[in-house]
Amino acid sequence: MAGGKKRQTSIVDCKNLNKVPRLDQASPEIDWSKCLFCQETIENSPLTNPKKATKLNCIEDTYVAISEDIKLFHDSGRLPIALKFNINQPVKCLANFLRDNDGLYHKNCRHRFHKSKLKRLAKKINQCNSEAVASPDTRGTLNTSHVSKHCLFCKGCEGELTGVRTLALSQKVYEEAVLLSDTSILRVFAEGDLIAVEAKYHKPCLILFHRRADDFRFKNTSDNKYKTHIAECTQDIVNFIDQQQARTDTNVVFKLNDLYNLLLSKLNAINLSDVYVHKTRFKENLLSRVPSLMEYRDGREVLLTFKEGNIISQAAIADLDSNDDLAIQKAVDIIRAEIRNHTFISPLNIDHDSIVNSVPHKLVKIVNGILSGQCSLSLGHQNRHTMTISQLIMFNHNNKSPQSSGSNRKQLSKETPIPVYLGVMVFAKTRKKGLIDKLSALGLSISYARVKDITAETSKRICQFYKETSIVCPPRALKNTFTTAAIDNIDHNPSSSTSFESFHGTGISLIQHVGQETNTICPNIFENDIGTEAKAILPESYTSIPPLSEVKCSIPLPNVNFDAMAYIPKSVIVSEYDWLTDCEIQMLKDEELNTWSAFNSMQTCSTAHRSISFLLPLLNQSIQSSATVRHSFDIVKSALSLINPLQLINQFML
Repeated sequence: MAGGKKRQTSIVDCKNLNKVPRLDQASPEIDWSKCLFCQETIENSPLTNPKKATKLNCIEDTYVAISEDIKLFHDSGRLPIALKFNINQPVKCLANFLRDNDGLYHKNCRHRFHKSKLKRLAKKINQCNSEAVASPDTRGTLNTSHVSKHCLFCKGCEGELTGVRTLALSQKVYEEAVLLSDTSILRVFAEGDLIAVEAKYHKPCLILFHRRADDFRFKNTSDNKYKTHIAECTQDIVNFIDQQQARTDTNVVFKLNDLYNLLLSKLNAINLSDVYVHKTRFKENLLSRVPSLMEYRDGREVLLTFKEGNIISQAAIADLDSNDDLAIQKAVDIIRAEIRNHTFISPLNIDHDSIVNSVPHKLVKIVNGILSGQCSLSLGHQNRHTMTISQLIMFNHNNKSPQSSGSNRKQLSKETPIPVYLGVMVFAKTRKKGLIDKLSALGLSISYARVKDITAETSKRICQFYKETSIVCPPRALKNTFTTAAIDNIDHNPSSSTSFESFHGTGISLIQHVGQETNTICPNIFENDIGTEAKAILPESYTSIPPLSEVKCSIPLPNVNFDAMAYIPKSVIVSEYDWLTDCEIQMLKDEELNTWSAFNSMQTCSTAHRSISFLLPLLNQSIQSSATVRHSFDIVKSALSLINPLQLINQFML
């Protein structure tokens, strides 16, 4: 063939012709127990066997479909996986070949040979070969020959012209043009923004245009009521500067731009977002209100700071109509300074002294003056309402201003007894997290997380007290007080369908019959530091019940000569005759007789006796065991030896 491409030729070795497999013969490299496509074993990907289908037609159709898809990919030259068997044969022969060898496959491998994959690939190739779609016109391709090469404001061509390069400047010019009703500039915006029309300007002309808009805003917002609001917001910023300077010994530097944005946010909060305040006049107002404040420049940034060694003083509010706000602000600053400098340690030990010392005296005086009109209040004569409100104010005090603080987090040094008491009391009564968090959000209580910390800390300190004394005894128990004990079973059978187990244990209660007030065993468990390694673990002598040998039923009782009347006071015997005398009078009057208990309950007692009860930690073992009963008696004996060593111990079982 003249001019044609030469075909490559190769010599065939006829000696190895018999070693070439036939088209219907499987290659020895194929493992038909694996996937016929990838020849791999993949975890969590089972092999599919078409012969397990219930219908015979399904088996034939499956292998035929696989063969057709393989032929399509082979003819297009885009096989996703190199196959290890001969595919140069008709579809039916290839399908019979796969069926005879029980061809298995992974579903993912089968999907790679699906005809839909080939259609998508062909579609992409056609899109690449097709003519490129014309791209839309952008700002750079627009014809801007109609744009005049003159200043946007003065319409002049002389001097250096600057092009508009930011959308922020374009938007600002548009807003000021609408404010001034400048139709010549608004006509330019009809064609697009200033960047699109390639507008140019003189820098002095742009500054004059901004000043025109500022003067127009100032004239429209020069009403007296706006001046009053602006003066109030400015005074708030002065107070903010005062707080920031008082919190540190070094001079604080403020950016004028940050203070100006703070003023705008305050005006926006009272629905005065349209009121315009000139930044330079705002700076001059701050400098006049705070004489010790000085202005410095760092490039284009204006900085305000204090003179060296001077602390800010309160400035008079000259723009306000009255001096009441000045007096209120002065009182607020005095109280806040007292709260800032006041510290209170350990609100967990709630007594009269801790409640009185939890708040500054000046705060109590001003709260009492608001409630009753009397500020002259001496220590120790505060009423309950005054102390409660004062503690809540102290608890909700925040050193930072509301604008600078993202969350109202409480300080432990400002934690007073009332919020602690409310949080712990609600937790003990209800165990409801949502209720405690709602009270905390209202500023009435500590948070649920703080309650859990307090309970954990209390448990650790009580267990540390048990460990030091080697006796499980309530630390608030009174010394040298007659004490009785009760031991009974504690059974809790939950009715909830989601509960897993019930509780059957033993409870030990100590009841103290108080005749006169005495000291407690441990006055304050929160005085000493227990460290971070302390754990809330009961002593092993309390939780471990020793074994008990067989109990002897026949216990000999000694004979004792005891005259009970000799130990009863005569005054008690005489008082018993009063009931008999009352019964005699009632019988003479033919009235209903009063029982002994009813008659004694009507008698007035000169001294009222009260009882205090304590519940010791529960035991997991049931009281039905004799060892548990004996162990409970031993616990009571050890507790009484610490509470009242001189008390005789008598045991009764009911």
